Amino acid sequence: MNLRLCVSVGAILGFTLFTVTGCSSHTLNNTSTTAMSNNTTQISVGTNAVNTHGNDTSTNNPQPKWTSIHDVVLAKTSLPGYSGQDLELVDVKGKYAKNPILGPFKGDNWTGQFQLRVVGSSGKVFSKLNLPSDRYTLFMRKFQFQFADYNGDGNPDFTLGQYAGSNGNWYELFTITPKGIFQLQTEPSQLFVSDFTYSPVFQKVNPNGFKIKYYDNAKVKWFQATYLWKNAKFQQSSVIRVND
Repeated sequence: MNLRLCVSVGAILGFTLFTVTGCSSHTLNNTSTTAMSNNTTQISVGTNAVNTHGNDTSTNNPQPKWTSIHDVVLAKTSLPGYSGQDLELVDVKGKYAKNPILGPFKGDNWTGQFQLRVVGSSGKVFSKLNLPSDRYTLFMRKFQFQFADYNGDGNPDFTLGQYAGSNGNWYELFTITPKGIFQLQTEPSQLFVSDFTYSPVFQKVNPNGFKIKYYDNAKVKWFQATYLWKNAKFQQSSVIRVND
């Protein structure tokens, strides 16, 4: 998608930001996986520099007070089809601050190394997936995962995203199988959507696809893109202009 976002993203907090259906009950194997890497499109860096402590170096704004954190759960949702198991997003090792700087990152800031986990009621970790630290850099609130079976294989899928600009977030898709947590491939690798929730539900297209909606600044218009599961990935099948 050729999008020109309203506001660009600069260096925030010392990092660079880049631009259910019912299932049968399963038991997950105890696996550890690393998220698949893919090519991303960088968003242009803003001119208002921010230093490694998050304070705006071009003004006299107060500096956030950072606290080191470990294993902070930012999202926890019951996993459909897996009785007594939850999907969690955990800040494994990072920092927290109440960012006082005016702008899109004002408020709660959790940074660090994020990890997806499937956890049982006793606390046992059945599966985990480390999220790439160059893509998942900042969460600003706790939230719930939203599940759907987008590719029609009977396994629960979910979205997870990050801030991309004043018009929305970019998202990636993941799935839970009896073998663990895996990323679902899409073309392009990250999907820009005019939404600011961290795990939205995309509109399903039966039996194996979904639709997303986004605003294109360059064309000053809204569009809807449809993606269908083909050759083990979601491929864009159509883009149409829609009303806002």
